[in-house]
Amino acid sequence: SIAKRDSFFWRILLIFCCCLISVSAFAQNDLTITPTVIPPYSPNLDVWMSNPSRVLITVINTSAKSYDIRLRGSAKNNDGSLSMETKDDAAVPVIHINPHESKQLNLNDFRVFDPNVVRFKGTNTTIIARTHLLPDGVYQLCVQALEYRSHTPLSPEQCTSFQITNADAPILLAPSNKAELDPQK
Repeated sequence: SIAKRDSFFWRILLIFCCCLISVSAFAQNDLTITPTVIPPYSPNLDVWMSNPSRVLITVINTSAKSYDIRLRGSAKNNDGSLSMETKDDAAVPVIHINPHESKQLNLNDFRVFDPNVVRFKGTNTTIIARTHLLPDGVYQLCVQALEYRSHTPLSPEQCTSFQITNADAPILLAPSNKAELDPQK
């Protein structure tokens, strides 16, 4: 009978642990996030910061609980030569989201292109920090909601892609090579 009691105890403990794990996993996905990048895609970081609605982030709270959140994320080019990642210790405003609320956020809330709030990684970081210009390429913008104080993830990371193409340098069309010019014209 002691064996039956021990077996019963272990079954109850196993069920309890499974319930805890499923509740914990569910709590991490109380929020859903959808990032959208609006064209045109400028290589100039200052253009992104002065037009915060170029990046829209929809946050939906699917739970009956309100949250104070912050956004974590990155913008990385596909060849791996550049990454801009938000600093978790940067001072950012609290975003409050009520139960079952849908909220539209922008670059004022998620400052992934702000040189003061991101960490640059890659080969061109000193040039980018000085010029505020991004190189050509396909970029992936990823966003995740975190609990404001503990930085516990409240949503899965969601990503979207966009392409930056710098304008080509001007090409001289006339006069043709070695052509003589008439100064009277």
